[in-house]
Parts: sequence; C-alpha cells; structure tokens
Amino acid sequence: MANSIKVLFWLRKNKANKEGLVPLQIRITFQGVRVDKATGHYVHPLQWNSQKQRLKGSKGVTDDINKMLDDLMAKISVVSRGEDNSSNIHLPSIMEQLFATSTEEPTLLGLINEHNIKLKERVGKDVAFSTYEKYIFTYKKVKAFVEQSLGKKDILLRNLNMKFIMDFDHFIRVHDNNQHNTAVKYCINLKRIIN
Repeated sequence: MANSIKVLFWLRKNKANKEGLVPLQIRITFQGVRVDKATGHYVHPLQWNSQKQRLKGSKGVTDDINKMLDDLMAKISVVSRGEDNSSNIHLPSIMEQLFATSTEEPTLLGLINEHNIKLKERVGKDVAFSTYEKYIFTYKKVKAFVEQSLGKKDILLRNLNMKFIMDFDHFIRVHDNNQHNTAVKYCINLKRIIN
C-alpha cells in the first residue's frame, strides 16, 4: 500500500564491533522516501530472524530487545494514525518522536519550589525576606490543598484549570479560615508563579 508507512528492522553487518555484534537498525519508508536510524542495540547476527524481524529466543536481553521492537511498531502505528492525511507525514519527525528521550513533566509544587529557591538567592539584593516568606507560605498552602483535598503528592501543570484555582481558594477560606484579602493574596502569588 503506497499510503502506509513500512517498517523494516535490519542488521548493519558491515559495522560489527570487536565482539562480533552488529547494530540493529530501523528503517521507515513512505511513498519511496526512507529514513534509517540505529536503535542503540547490538546483536549477534546468528540470533537474528530476518523474516520475523525479531531475535530468536526469549531470555533476558533477547526478550528486552524484542519488546523494544514491538513498542516501536506500536508507536509508529499511533503516530501515523495521528496524521490527518498522507501529505502531513514527515519521516524524520516520526523518527524523532520514536526515539525522543522522555522528559519529566513539570509539576505545580516543583514549579513553586524552583521559584522559591531562585527567589531566596535574591533576598537582600532586590527582594525583601518578607516577600520570600510569603511565597514559602503559598507553597505550604498549595501543598496542603493538593494532599488533603486532592489526595495527591503533586499535580502536573498541564492538569491545572480554573476549577483547581477555585477549589484552592475555597480550601484556604474554609479549611484555614483565611479572610477574603488573605485568600486573594495567596491566589495572586500562585498566579504570579504560574505565569
């Protein structure tokens, strides 16, 4: 089928290392265009089943590599389904997505803590200690809200929404008996950090 991505796993036999192991490569092809990339794994040529495009056996490293190959196939399927039409398919971008290193998603408490660490370094220069202290209190209030109301240790930044802010405001007014102005100040501090 001309409009589907073809995947091939193959061994680059001319690049054998001292132990006789060769790089395991992936090739994706679409409408006559192909992109190759090393998977980062070296295998023994006698272990490779070129028809099944998998390693023979099912123990230890062999099983791990075969699982990695299955995962790559699943990712390609998901990525290619996510493209609107064949004109949007860009093989180098797909390859980048396949091998992108996972980065830790930013969390709210992590962000506030990072903000406070940087703010502490500025105390005595262009920030008063009382300013730094109010952000420490904000951190404690948000942490208590996340743990007690949401039952979590932290929350991903991408999960923040208006309801979170409204629930936080309600929490500090009801649970901590904060007056209107105090509650508003905590919400403003939180907004400044997030912005």
